[in-house]
Amino acid sequence: MYLVHIENAVKKFYANDSEQIIRNRQSERTYHFRIAKYLSDEIEINNIVLDDISKMYIDCEFNMDGQNRKENNNGNKVYPDIICHNRKYGDDKKNLFAIEIKVRSSGSDKNKVKEYMDNQNYSEGYCISNINKNSFTIIIINSNNTYQKNTYIKSSQNSGQFSWSRRQDPPSSL
Repeated sequence: MYLVHIENAVKKFYANDSEQIIRNRQSERTYHFRIAKYLSDEIEINNIVLDDISKMYIDCEFNMDGQNRKENNNGNKVYPDIICHNRKYGDDKKNLFAIEIKVRSSGSDKNKVKEYMDNQNYSEGYCISNINKNSFTIIIINSNNTYQKNTYIKSSQNSGQFSWSRRQDPPSSL
């Protein structure tokens, strides 16, 4: 499970970028890029590989699978916000996880991520949402059509640093 790496990436975003990006109400793509940057660092630092050959990469809006465009159940093109994969094709292709990001509520993104898991064979799926000054949510999408919501709340400490507490809701059906 890659949740700890995603948590760390979002926390780095808060430590380094959130004040300017959230306060200035930047585009969602700005959030995608900054969080993906920290997630890429996290994957490289922890040397996440599937085997001796397959280095894993973090990409934003990567919409191709070989020569074919990624599509949803209705045949429409899809552009996952962030993915972790090995950039290979055919039998060598490995998709670890897909993430959708919404500054506000996750809305239908849970279902989009589940489709990525089903159609593109991502092992795990996540939604990062409700991103505001003092909190954010990560929803874990499970392969059995359930999800689990984790809300992270920032609290200040004396030294100007902050810590995070996590509230975990019970699993729910998609």
